[in-house]
Amino acid sequence: MHQLFTAFKTRIGWLLSGKSWKLRVSALCVLYCIITSLPNYLNLTESGLKQSPYSALLLENYQALNNQIDHPFSPVKAGVSTHSSKLAFRFVPALLVKTLPTNNLFVRMLLLYLINNLAGFVFFFSLISLTFRYADSRLFSGLVAFNFCVLYVGKSFFHDTYLWNDGIAFALLLLSLLSRNALLTVVCLLAAYFTDERAIFGGILIFVYHKLTEPDSGKLSALIPLTRRDLPFIFSFICYGVIRLVIIQLTDMQTPVGGNSGVSLLLRLQERFPVWLNVIGVIGIYKVAWVLLFRSVGWLRREPFLLLCSVSGLFSLLVISLSVEDLTRSLAYSFMALACGFLLYHRQASQSGNGDAAEYGAFRLLLLNACIPTVSVVLYYFKLLPPVDRLIARFL
Repeated sequence: MHQLFTAFKTRIGWLLSGKSWKLRVSALCVLYCIITSLPNYLNLTESGLKQSPYSALLLENYQALNNQIDHPFSPVKAGVSTHSSKLAFRFVPALLVKTLPTNNLFVRMLLLYLINNLAGFVFFFSLISLTFRYADSRLFSGLVAFNFCVLYVGKSFFHDTYLWNDGIAFALLLLSLLSRNALLTVVCLLAAYFTDERAIFGGILIFVYHKLTEPDSGKLSALIPLTRRDLPFIFSFICYGVIRLVIIQLTDMQTPVGGNSGVSLLLRLQERFPVWLNVIGVIGIYKVAWVLLFRSVGWLRREPFLLLCSVSGLFSLLVISLSVEDLTRSLAYSFMALACGFLLYHRQASQSGNGDAAEYGAFRLLLLNACIPTVSVVLYYFKLLPPVDRLIARFL
């Protein structure tokens, strides 16, 4: 394994050299994710949509999004059990497309899909930049990005021709950390929250990463060690609640929950979802990298405030994921917990005087996770990404 790692470092040297290495690594991540996701571009055309086995669901999503683009702050008229009925406060993607000069349904959907693709590039570039900012290792930063490539989170930007638009929220959450401007941080966080409500709980883990990267984060001892640098993150939560309440009062917009709406406490444990499918969905989101998350708990034991925030964020998203039909998509909002795990892993290796250990560990995780298909548990079916089953069928 060490010989393979040495060969990998030698072969990848050209990619990590020069001033534009972050752009090259980001572009490679995007290319890999597109190839292994095999997005069905025909879903974004009128003729291709008619041939899709999920044409009804796709068309419903597209028409709801199109109506939202035209009237972003009007109450959504859709069946309470549909995804369309949950769009009320997820208006940022609609506002992005509204600025573009077209009224054609399929052109709008194609543009929105391309925005998700662009968000994927922004996501990987931001992840690399953040990791390099605090780990100061090009190889480790690249390996962290490659690890996300072989997980559902990395592929979500490109396989999503349903246009759930989670990728836009993921990119905005990372951009809030990359920015050093307080106002821009708040804007990015609010935009993420109004792309999907689940981003609020991902914002808890964003806050944990922010605290870990403070200059004195290794010396936290107070019960609630907040500083002025934390105000943008705290303010974003308060601001979101106020804005949402104002919108509700002015527009009567609402998100249906409970009562056959597809959103109910621990829905997946109460209804027709097999237990084994739930287990696969939870484990498959991070595959072997769950080990890194469990180790992070031990590394944070001396920082109880951050440990409490981390566990709260993860547990909240797990409960939410088991309370909706799209388990994997919901749990993916915890991706920042894995980024924190990599950061803590590198910190531990550096403190022990062996910086190469973190790079080698990230390389081993990459190899293991690349060999395991990425499970996406959405609605009543599951698919494999890379789509091994479809690839085999295609070439037989």
